[in-house]
Amino acid sequence: MWYEVKCVASLAEALAALDLARDAAGSGDRIDAILLSLALPEAPGLAAFAALRARAGGLPIVVLSDPGDEPLAIRAVRDGAADYLVRDQYHVTLLSRSLRHAAHRQTSRAALLEGERAAESSAAELASRNAQRQQAQKLESIGRLAGGIAHDFNNLLMVILTNTEFARESLTPVALPATRSALDELDEIAAAARRAAALTRQLLLFSRRHVVQPELLGLNDVVARAEAQLRRLVAAEVQLQTSYDA
Repeated sequence: MWYEVKCVASLAEALAALDLARDAAGSGDRIDAILLSLALPEAPGLAAFAALRARAGGLPIVVLSDPGDEPLAIRAVRDGAADYLVRDQYHVTLLSRSLRHAAHRQTSRAALLEGERAAESSAAELASRNAQRQQAQKLESIGRLAGGIAHDFNNLLMVILTNTEFARESLTPVALPATRSALDELDEIAAAARRAAALTRQLLLFSRRHVVQPELLGLNDVVARAEAQLRRLVAAEVQLQTSYDA
């Protein structure tokens, strides 16, 4: 693999080249590795390395030190440099290999980080699915409980409706005002029981134990039933007025 080498004469030019490469990301004009001299006049020692590392965005930096400055180069490696070479003690093959290995390590590190992020995303997605499954199981349990309660309550309502009908039949032959009032009371009991039965059907729908049977609802009839109950509950001085749509 061949690399194009771009040389700059100052730290400022190097920083500008980094910014230009970052702005042109994806265009193919990228930087794979940086070879930095630790003997730049404007930023000697580790100053240039610190400035480049802050702007390099994780790019590998191979430092080049003068003979006798190996301790400085080692400090740079400890601070994050990918490798170091000593001026006049390396050849082109060694330089190429050092830069190539630095770029390869960076690519491998980036791939590893991407894999870790993908694994974290998969783990988060799995946790979310588990939470959704647990929530669905809870709702299913609540549905079964509601269905059982609705079924038992519906049986009680059938007993109420049956006995109400028996009582009504026993009072029907008697034509007295008190009997008429008692029949009205029984009608209200039966109507309330039927409304309660409608609620139990909704619970059974929630528990998926009942087939949906849509029906037309007359709002005037609902208001009329509610009016009959309210007139018995409100005080005598309270006037109750209702208005029905045609």
